Amino acid sequence: MAEVIDIASRRQDPHSCGEAVCQTCGHKWVQVAPVGELHLKCPKCESLNGVYRHGFDPPVGEPYLVCECGETLFWVQPKGVLCRRCGRTHER
Repeated sequence: MAEVIDIASRRQDPHSCGEAVCQTCGHKWVQVAPVGELHLKCPKCESLNGVYRHGFDPPVGEPYLVCECGETLFWVQPKGVLCRRCGRTHER
């Protein structure tokens, strides 16, 4: 089980909250972390490869990229975008 932190002691700091997924083991959980924290610690395998599942919401009605594996988060590279889950490159 993950560590429980007294939120009252950190109430003045801005935090993000949302669904997270581990890119190492695939475990899913709800994460609360300080704004700007990018590498989330997985409560199952303890790797620092956890990320928020929904980094941002695209404008309503606008299409967005979803990999064949179901991932919606990507690294942008000169030759295209690399899926953070399966490693497939989607070319422009």
